[in-house]
Amino acid sequence: MCPKRGGKMGVSYDMDNCVTTTLEKIVDVQNEVRNNHCNKCESFCVCEFNENDDIKNTVPVVLYCGCEPFKAEGITTFIPKDSKRKSFYAFSTFLFKVKDIINDCVVLELLLFEGPNNCVKDKKNCGCCSLTCQAHCREIDQLRLTGVCIKMEIKTFTGIQCLPAVNL
Repeated sequence: MCPKRGGKMGVSYDMDNCVTTTLEKIVDVQNEVRNNHCNKCESFCVCEFNENDDIKNTVPVVLYCGCEPFKAEGITTFIPKDSKRKSFYAFSTFLFKVKDIINDCVVLELLLFEGPNNCVKDKKNCGCCSLTCQAHCREIDQLRLTGVCIKMEIKTFTGIQCLPAVNL
């Protein structure tokens, strides 16, 4: 059963959509934690904020389109070792931070684990881009913000899985 929506004025998306409701609550709690360092448990997805004394400001999520996890691709830049010049870094991920909800859209920041075995778009790792491959046995404190965001229509998603809250 989906939690009932809290009632922001001027929002035009379907108020009975449980994915929308969950995304909205995540944004609200993350903003409150960021603004007030206040821990609140408002729904099943954000209860992880009360886990301990660490301030956890992000509920990473996996979103679903039908029965499949949603995968996004992004490009950022980095400076390789032994170089002073920036290079592009292309990657795929199934993990997101919900940044904002604007009308019928959600703004998602792509998340990646630090270190090897990310879903990098290269010939060596082409077959490794699955949710299992990306997240299995990875340490939670290796999860990183990428600064790469996408804006998607909320109605694209049919399901959501919330992961334990982290400090990013």
